[in-house]
Amino acid sequence: MPKLALNQNAKFMIAQVQGKDLAHVREISVENIESLLNKFPYLNAFFLTFILIFLYAVIKRILVRQIDKNSNLDAPEKLTAIRKIRDYGKIILIMCIFFLWFTQLQTIFISLLAVAAAIVIALKEIIMCLTGGLLIRINKYFKLGDRIEVN
Repeated sequence: MPKLALNQNAKFMIAQVQGKDLAHVREISVENIESLLNKFPYLNAFFLTFILIFLYAVIKRILVRQIDKNSNLDAPEKLTAIRKIRDYGKIILIMCIFFLWFTQLQTIFISLLAVAAAIVIALKEIIMCLTGGLLIRINKYFKLGDRIEVN
């Protein structure tokens, strides 16, 4: 507790030395944060990702406590309910994070798609030979001893 009071006193003394009150110092720091967020768009998504993860953890903890307090459910039913909350919560969290980051990572996705298409076009013949060979083996069109006519 004394460290906190000492830090507040130090901030107030710095503000007095500069001839400004403490409220003005806070405004400058908020403006600096806003300018940082405007300069680096990834930073905004990064903070929102942490907020989403924090909200997921808080909501999951509240729901699990409510299920644990519920005396109408048996132990296996409680476990399945907790498991469903955890699994569905993770799916929703991953979808939210994906949609949050999609706009920032869209160019990377397009580049990866272009590289994958180039690889498929370059290796088209090899892919056709391999899939044809697998098709013949899996469906067993020919067996040992069959006579094949080649024109």
